[in-house]
Amino acid sequence: MNKQKLIYGAIGLVMAIGTSLGIYFAVIAYQKSVYASIKNFDDCVAAGYPIMESYPEQCATRDGKTFVRSVNGPNPSAPSLSEKAAAAVRTRAALDLGTAAESITIVNFTETTWPDGCLGLREKDEGCIQIILPGYRVQVAASGKEASYRVSYDGSIVRAEK
Repeated sequence: MNKQKLIYGAIGLVMAIGTSLGIYFAVIAYQKSVYASIKNFDDCVAAGYPIMESYPEQCATRDGKTFVRSVNGPNPSAPSLSEKAAAAVRTRAALDLGTAAESITIVNFTETTWPDGCLGLREKDEGCIQIILPGYRVQVAASGKEASYRVSYDGSIVRAEK
């Protein structure tokens, strides 16, 4: 009788493991199909992913894909880039791109909060003040060249993204 209980127990255990594995792989397959079905910003929002506070708005999935809302014309409620930050980025970009500051076009920017005084771009053996710092991520273009910068809100710190 004990041998029969042992066999039934083993069969039950194998069935439980098999069922668990089946459910696990079904969930993985479902998640992959959901990720594959997200092709644009609206799909991302409809799938329930959060909208980032930026202009234009962005939506990011768990697998790392980011979708940007397309915008037609200016948005009066959109955040604005401070004049000091814009001037600081243009000056730095002019040096980096070898052109006049007046020829630098700000293509896009997003407001953000940086984790430290190095704007999240700490170099090896560099000391950075640990402070939450409001600022922007700014994309610029001039003469067919593009660059991205991180800048503090007041323009006192500008760093090129590599």
